[in-house]
Amino acid sequence: MPRLERLEHLRGLLPSGKVGALPKLLLFARSGFSPALLRLADRRPDVELVDLGRLYGGA
Repeated sequence: MPRLERLEHLRGLLPSGKVGALPKLLLFARSGFSPALLRLADRRPDVELVDLGRLYGGA
């Protein structure tokens, strides 16, 4: 969760005049994600989680 909060903070620093749509937040992990983060990402269209399976297998 701290990494997601940091990405949200950094996204908030982007100049709104130069950013069209709200950028998605992508988190990458080689060993998976916590159950809490998985649940959160399911509810938020602006958050995408990329693990090794998705990175190499697609989807």
